[in-house]
Order: sequence, then structure tokens, then C-alpha cells
Amino acid sequence: MAAHHRKAAAGFSFKSLEVIIAYEVKDEETKQHAALLQQAIINSRAAQEWDDNTQAIVVSFHFGPKHDSMILFDSKLKQLLPAGMRLLPDNQSDIGSLIVWLQREASLSQPLTSEDIGVVLLAYGADFNWNEQMREAAQLLMNRHQIEFVFSMADQSTIERAIRKLERRGAKAAIIVRSFTMEESFRREIERMVGLDIENKAQNTSAHEAHVAQGFVQHGIIKNIPTRIRTPLPIRTTGGMGAHPLFAPPCLIVRAPYLEMRPKKTSLWWHMAQKMTSKTQNEQ
Repeated sequence: MAAHHRKAAAGFSFKSLEVIIAYEVKDEETKQHAALLQQAIINSRAAQEWDDNTQAIVVSFHFGPKHDSMILFDSKLKQLLPAGMRLLPDNQSDIGSLIVWLQREASLSQPLTSEDIGVVLLAYGADFNWNEQMREAAQLLMNRHQIEFVFSMADQSTIERAIRKLERRGAKAAIIVRSFTMEESFRREIERMVGLDIENKAQNTSAHEAHVAQGFVQHGIIKNIPTRIRTPLPIRTTGGMGAHPLFAPPCLIVRAPYLEMRPKKTSLWWHMAQKMTSKTQNEQ
């Protein structure tokens, strides 16, 4: 569990993260257990070598019945905390999001079969006939995977609707396939809405860079941050046909014979739905 918590905190500006587990004990063992728990809390703080100005936030999560305020675990826990540690009250913590995260981590730790993986096929939408052609083209895949179609320009509400459908169908993970010409088309938008920007940052940036990025938000430089899609499904995204060997050569071969009909009045265009990210790429 500790390893999963540290993984979840990666990419943020937390100096450190520690996990302490408190077990339920018999009444006669309560005092002894409380003393051990308090010592574990003190040791965890000392191990981080924090100075007196560093404040630690303690977030509790209960795997058990929720008691009234008189015997609530938080009431006892608050009394055990040393100076410089503050308990986040239960009414200030987003338990729903924490549960979603726990479900997601559980899915990541389990082996997945092809039947467990749902697919969100994202493509440009048009009229009914065009959309039906897209569905027919994916018919063989629908026999092996749970597929939900999204015909939009990466609109978050339509993508979230498809993910919720996959959740109800029992999927344990999802892949968003961007069926566009360019690999970069809507990639960043998709990564942001499902949290992959944070996961990738944790893997590819230093702690200093992560702290700076968080500082922009904390100091108000970025405002009106859009919401994300919170789901227990681990999500990845791929797509962009571009110069893929299964797409580009066959496409050119199919279109090339039409040049012979009226060669002087015909041009061969390689249509890009989205512009490249640089002038050099556009010229290529």
C-alpha cells in the first residue's frame, strides 16, 4: 500500500509521503496500541528530517464502520499528533475520489485479459451513414473487445460518457484510440482529461520541475483549471495513422492509379486534418 501511495503522489510538490497502518485491537490493548501508533507517527516525522517550519498533513481513511463523533477514530488520532502535524478533518477530504483511486490501483495490480479491456474509439463525426461505416469497419474488433464509439473533436463530455458505459459493462481498463491522421491530434487534451499528464510528468520530470509546475497553480498563474474524468479504470491512449506502414503505403497505392486518367489536370494531395506542431513538419 505504501508503494502505491508514493506512486500516486509522484509529480506533485509533496516533500515526502509516509503510510502508517493502525489496526483494530481489543479494549484491553487500546492504550498500548495508541502508544505504538503515536511513536510510529513521531518516527515517521523524524525520519524525514523536517524543520520546525514544515507542516505535515495527516489524512485518515477508514476501512470499517463509521462511528459517531464520540468514538470516531479521528478524535483519538488528533490527540496523538505531535506539534507540526495537522489532521485533515473528515468533512474536508474527498473520500469518493480516494475510493476511485483505490479501485484503480487494485485494477493495475491484477492481470488483464482482452475481455477486461474496453476501447473508446474516438473519430471525427459526420452524418449517420459515415458513422455507421466507422462502426462496420470495427465490427471484427467488437467481437473481441468492448468498444464504445465517440464521434467528436475530443469533447470531454462525450468521452466521459463512453468511459462510464465501459464501467457499467464491467471493463477493468480502457484504451482511448484516437482515429485521426496525425499522432498529435488531441493527444495532449486526452492525456490531461484522464490524468496521464500527471503520470507522465512523474516518470519524465525531476522533483524540481514538478514543484515549479505545481507552484504555477498555487500562485494563481493558471486559473479555471478544467475538471478531469475520475474513473477506477486505468486508461491509456494511442492513435494517429500518419505514416504508419499499415495505412500510408496502401492509401497511396490505392489513389495513385487515378493520376493516369488526367495526369495534366490532377494533383496528389496528402490531406492532414490537423496541422503539424512545427513549420518543418508542415513542409515535410
